[in-house]
Amino acid sequence: MLAYDYYCEVIAFNIKQLREIKGLTQSDMAQCIGVSRKTILDIESNKTSLKVKTLLKIADCLGCNVVELLHEPCQPLLSGDKIVNMLSEGGISLIDTKSEA
Repeated sequence: MLAYDYYCEVIAFNIKQLREIKGLTQSDMAQCIGVSRKTILDIESNKTSLKVKTLLKIADCLGCNVVELLHEPCQPLLSGDKIVNMLSEGGISLIDTKSEA
């Protein structure tokens, strides 16, 4: 995979992640930046090239700057319940040492 292709994937992933974190639907984002929901789907699926103007509108809609969309993906901070569920799914259980004292 070429570096260009990789970074296009990163941008698409970050856009979808941030949209979901903000609680926006694809339709919400489409309305916010003035495109169709299908366009948002294509952007998040990396099926279309982004113009700089569109990338700026997306960043504005998501309340971030373009640089945040360009960074390699990182996992969002998980709430305590999600962390416990992930651990238990992996066969790890947590012991509350405070209640034993």
